[in-house]
This record gives sequence, C-alpha cells and structure tokens, in this order.
Amino acid sequence: MTENRDLTVRSHVGRDLLQSAAVFRSDRKVVWEYVANSLQYTDARHPPAVAVHLNERTKTILITDNGRGMDLADLQHFFTMHAENRERLSGRIGRGLFGTGKSAAFGIADILQVTSVKDGLRSAVRLRRSEIENMIDGRPVPVEVREVEEPTDEHNGTKIQISGIHLKKIDRAGIIAYIERHLARYPRDVEVFVDHHECRFKTPEEAESYEFRTTDICRIVLGDVRLIIKVAKGPLEEDLRGVQVFSYGNWHATTLAGCEGSKMSEYIFGEIDVPNLEDYGGPIRPFDNTRSGELNPNNPVVEALFAFVGPAVETVRRQLLDREGRRAQEEEARKLAKEAARIAEILTADFAEIAAKIRKARAIATGKQDGEAGNEDGIWSQGGDIPAMPAELPPGERERKDSLDDPRPFAKPVVPEDNGQTTGQRGTGSGTKRSKRGGFNVEYKNAGEAEYRALFVPDHRTILINLDHPQIAAAYRSGGIENPAFTRLTWEVASSEYALALSQEVAEPYTSPEEALFEVRETMDRVSRRLASLYRPDVFSKEG
Repeated sequence: MTENRDLTVRSHVGRDLLQSAAVFRSDRKVVWEYVANSLQYTDARHPPAVAVHLNERTKTILITDNGRGMDLADLQHFFTMHAENRERLSGRIGRGLFGTGKSAAFGIADILQVTSVKDGLRSAVRLRRSEIENMIDGRPVPVEVREVEEPTDEHNGTKIQISGIHLKKIDRAGIIAYIERHLARYPRDVEVFVDHHECRFKTPEEAESYEFRTTDICRIVLGDVRLIIKVAKGPLEEDLRGVQVFSYGNWHATTLAGCEGSKMSEYIFGEIDVPNLEDYGGPIRPFDNTRSGELNPNNPVVEALFAFVGPAVETVRRQLLDREGRRAQEEEARKLAKEAARIAEILTADFAEIAAKIRKARAIATGKQDGEAGNEDGIWSQGGDIPAMPAELPPGERERKDSLDDPRPFAKPVVPEDNGQTTGQRGTGSGTKRSKRGGFNVEYKNAGEAEYRALFVPDHRTILINLDHPQIAAAYRSGGIENPAFTRLTWEVASSEYALALSQEVAEPYTSPEEALFEVRETMDRVSRRLASLYRPDVFSKEG
C-alpha cells in the first residue's frame, strides 16, 4: 500500500461565507458595509451619491449608487471570498482589505441580488442563503445569473437588494445615525439618503486643538505621525468621543487610550493616521476582518499607539480639569451654579415622585413589597458620581429631605469634596444590584452657538443649559443672572429637556408616537406647576 504524504489546506466555501456574514448582526452594519463600498468605487465623472430605501412591510433594503458599476467579470471578483482588493493592487489604498464584506447581507437576510450597469451594459445576479447552506461538500457556491451585459441606456451604478430580512423591525433611526457617524471620515461632496432623509455629519464645534508628534521608541514603531486632539465646546455623544485611528485614510477604531469615563474626557476628540497599522506583516494582526472598531492591544504597533495617544489625551484632559476648576471659583459661575441647583431641586423632587410611583406599580405587578421591587437599598459610601446626603444632617434637614421625598442616599463617612459637594456610591455587598440613584443635575455651560439650547448627558443625569445659544445669550447679556427674563427662560428650557430626558430614565419603551407625546406633555405640565414657586418676587432678589 502506497502511503500518500501530500497534504493540503482546504476551506469549505459555504461555511466560510456564512461565518464571515455572522459578524454583521445588525441592519445598520449591513447597510453601511454596502454604502461604504459605493462611496469607494465611484465614477470620477460624478460626485458620489447613494440612496437607501427601507421597506418595513416587505422586509427589504435597496441600496442604489451612481458608481462605476460592474460587468460580469467584476461581479465574479465581487463574489470571490478573500480576493485581493483591486484598489490596493493598483496603488489606491481603500477600506477593502479582507474581501469579506460582500457576504454582509446574509448576517440578517436570505437573499442578496446585485444589479449593475457599466458602460451601457447591465448585469444582474442573485444568491440565496439556502443555496449556500446546501453546499455540504465545500465546492464553490453557484450564483444565479439573471442578466448578462444586456444593452441599456441607464447610467453607471449598482443596486444591492437585500430581502428575506429576519429582523423583527428595520431600525431606520439607528441606520441613519450609524451612517452619519461614519460620514465624518468622508469628503463633504458625498451624498447619502435614507428614504427622504439626507445623512449629514454634524462636526462638533471646536474650542481649541493640540498637535503632538511621535518621539523616541514610538517614532520607531509608528513612524513620523501627527496626532491632533481637539476640545469640543460642549460634551460629545459617546460615539463621538475619542481619537479616531486611521491607516491610509481608512478608519479602524476610536479610542481615549485609557481615559474613558474620566471627567472632562467627554469633550475630547481628534484623529491620527498610522500607515504602519496596515503595513504590519507580523503574526499578531492589529485588527480583524469584522470591522468591529477595536484594535488588538497585543500587536506591537497598537501597543505603541496607545502609549503615544494615552499620555497626550491625559495632558489635554488635565488642562481642561485645571481650567474648569478655576472657572468654578469665579463669582458668576457660583451664581449660575446656585441657580442651577434651585432648578435641579424641583426636577429631582418630581423625579423622586415619578420613580416612587413606578416602583410601587412594579411591586404590585410582581407581588413584592413596595421597597423590594426596585432593589434600591444598599451600602453607600463617599465618592462616585451620584449626589448624596451627609449621614449626619443639621436639625430639621432630615425632615426636609423626607418631606421632599429626596431620593439621594445617606453616605458614610462624609467629608465635603473640593467643590463643596457630597457624592455617594453603592457598596459592593453581596446580593445588591447596582442601580443609578440620585436626582437630576442642572449646569450652565458654554457649549457653542450652533448647539441646542439644552443637552442631556445620561452618564451623569445632567441637563446642560447652553449659554452660547442665541436666545439664551441675548437674555443673559441684558442683565445676567439677575435678569428675570434670563432665569425664567432657562427654567423653561430645563423643564422641556427634563420632560424628554425623563422618558429615557424611567419609562418603558413606547408603543406609539402618541404615547410618547402624551407622557412628554404630562411631564411639562406637572413640572411647570412645580416651577411656579420660583416666580415669587423674592426669588429675583440679589440675596435669593
């Protein structure tokens, strides 16, 4: 018997394709994958334009572009798993690297149909998930060819139709938000529409920027690269915080390099482009083929990147902290803080009342005692981000807290912090479920003229009133904090933002727009009645 010692590595094409598709688990990631392809493979004669149509009734998504189009040979390359990217072969470094994105549709759906026009010829192909699953022997998966370079007067471009979607609901708002976030990395002349909505990235208003250059060992590993760190005028949404990491213009991650969650980090954003990330040829890859937005910290280039970015971000953050500390000591800032505290007290009392009703309703529904449903009790200590009450209050203050149904916990031990405030945090005793406690905070901030009148920061349950908004700025210039027009306006602004924020904090998901509108209207009416107490004449005295 002759022994055959020739061994080869083989791959099961069908399983390979479905495994690649499995990383695209949401409609937003799937849609963006094909939109991004459309924005890369463009026709030089036209500015890139992509239209996304979502059909909830038929569970289909249609993505149409005005790109260069594909003929039958191009379509064959499109359906070749892990094929080397032609843009890269020609010297144009695009985002395509692993050649797995074409399978994205099968992460959420059953059918992918591609119709493309190139130079007056139209081709159409279709691939079904069932046909992929039926290829049990690892042979190539057949693609149904529906049209072969038929003459047409249509312009160049490609249509991607995804049908048989298994999701319970197509998340239109989530898709729009995801696209707009990613458009930050593309030129301004691109156009992307989702149904009738034009997706536009709103660049954060910048207060200042800093530039850092690599030195020493970081320069050897990363090369001569430039890091730009910017400070926004107002707090950024979580997706916008941090330094965007590019390689040859391709986005790979956004990071604060260890400063995540630190105070004032919510104002920091920026960018860095490190070609060595994609040029790295060693065994430990800096990123994988899932476009997860995460870098591998075990990779030497990524390790050097974090060692460079982390201290730079911390330097800027420390400067912001120092500046914020000085600003807080200014007299006008203290006046604004006092005014904000008065509004916060009203909102916190309302929040405590609503939270108590919800706890009681849940207790009735679950058959538990009132105090058991929310699992609110626990061991509290000083520190953290949650407003707390001193364990030992002056005479009358504990009764006042009880009469307001103040939800702030008592914290032991208590030593006032540098800013005069007291905060608490839940202990780690067994059986205690961690939950967000305390009331609403209100702060006045210079967030930029282009920002909204008020912003809600869920991380700290804080409503920020934007002093730079034209309406509020005009009222402030006419008399400052002592101007009744300014205080009354900001009370109304805070109560309106609170009505919207409250739905995120204590309400179950709404089943209809009418339900959400009813709850917001009820909250605004209820809070406006509480705020009536602030319209007394003595409220506007300089002492009050």
